[in-house]
Amino acid sequence: MTVPTWHVSIASNIFDWLDEVRQRPGMYLRDGNSLASLESMIWGYEAAISIHRIEEPTPRFDRTFLSWVRLRRGWSTSLGWADAIHRAVREGQRRLDLFFELVDEYRQVTPQVLARARLLSRNKATGKTGTDGLGRARPPPLELQIVRYAPDKLFLLRYRYPSSIEDSVLFDNGSHATSLSFAKRHARREFGVTAEQWKRVPAVEKPRSSGRRKGR
Repeated sequence: MTVPTWHVSIASNIFDWLDEVRQRPGMYLRDGNSLASLESMIWGYEAAISIHRIEEPTPRFDRTFLSWVRLRRGWSTSLGWADAIHRAVREGQRRLDLFFELVDEYRQVTPQVLARARLLSRNKATGKTGTDGLGRARPPPLELQIVRYAPDKLFLLRYRYPSSIEDSVLFDNGSHATSLSFAKRHARREFGVTAEQWKRVPAVEKPRSSGRRKGR
């Protein structure tokens, strides 16, 4: 009797999983072309890795992807990237194909941690740069990191808490194009982080996995 063998593909990051979706959309999507259901699954994936403090060496598909799409393509993403793609799709083009066109561009982006600062007891939250839905200031994290999505001028602050990691995209007068100095000014305004607290992070090579695409 011959025992059948099954090949199980294990995704090491979200791009590997998206490659599986690209090859077998009918297995994952309601009608094989539903960006809304795919967007919901991706948000769930991102929430899970944030809660469990899992760091992937690849670009995030949370609000950072929204900001990147707006910066790179100039589309409004106020209603999410699925809606933006739905409005931008060309005649005769499938929405899913346009999404994976963006994915192939986005996987070439390199998240680079440029600087980090350990917060001290004197670094109190001011709420000057934003609050939550209840009007409360974001609590000070243990550490702040400035991350650039190179080569784009997209910078974010990474908040490292004891039980979670949160990324916050920066805006300069409504623009997603910011800078390292702008990120430091933002941290100083919100938490009083001084220039002396920032430590430069040496550059590291881009992980090969983030640029790899599986064959069809």
